[in-house]
Amino acid sequence: MKIKQGYSILLINLLAIILILIINIIPTSPVRIVLAFPFALFFPGFVLTKSLFPENNSLDNVSLIALSFGLSIAIVVILGFVLNYSRLGLHLESLLYSIFAIIVILSIIGWLRLNRLPNDERKDLELLLPRFGIRIHDKVLSIILVVTTLGALGMMIFAIVAPKIGEQYTEFYILGTDGKANNYIQQLSIGEQGQVTLGIINHENNEITYRIEVEINGVSNNVIDNITLENGQKWENEVSFIPKVADNNSEVDFYIYKGADTQPLFKPLNLSINVSN
Repeated sequence: MKIKQGYSILLINLLAIILILIINIIPTSPVRIVLAFPFALFFPGFVLTKSLFPENNSLDNVSLIALSFGLSIAIVVILGFVLNYSRLGLHLESLLYSIFAIIVILSIIGWLRLNRLPNDERKDLELLLPRFGIRIHDKVLSIILVVTTLGALGMMIFAIVAPKIGEQYTEFYILGTDGKANNYIQQLSIGEQGQVTLGIINHENNEITYRIEVEINGVSNNVIDNITLENGQKWENEVSFIPKVADNNSEVDFYIYKGADTQPLFKPLNLSINVSN
């Protein structure tokens, strides 16, 4: 079966439009990754090859397919580099629409070049290759090229589509009486309530429930639990403690825990205070 070259260019553009529509209809489905493969792996290189070699004696079908895959990778890599340093940024949507724009532009160029040729010089696209028309080593090389191309661009698309998880951590800090990291309370009497401001910022990339425990000289003094924060959310509040024993060098420790964990996230924040009678 053969398809006229002009029709094959139109078919590629029609399929590109359909793929973009499907990807937009199911934006959260993994199917969009599968649909993006032919769109990025084959279509740009195909229309570019057709634009460069419209004559019927320029390329056989194997060379056409190989060049389509190879040039598609080159186009997408260069385009990704440009988008990464542009205001659009490098993400799935910007890459898809940029590739579509390139497909349309190259298709117009290919169509114009094709229409300048006599009918007998226009190459038709054979959908089914002759069974014995290609040597074995050509088939093997073509398969290797296709598999390598699919793997390389597949990893690139996955890197764009997959969520980028950065470093996961929790901020835990203590502030003094004026809301700054100084002027901490230093003197209390037995039974007198002391206060500091504690802060938590969640950078764990998911919702976390925290618990704060306050100890004075290793003895539990106060517990604040059920502090639930979304990723990026901040909690800041006053936390009180009441010393019960006189000591010129009492250690007040503030521990933070995740959920029901029995081990704190890290070493405690601490204050040294003078507790008098």
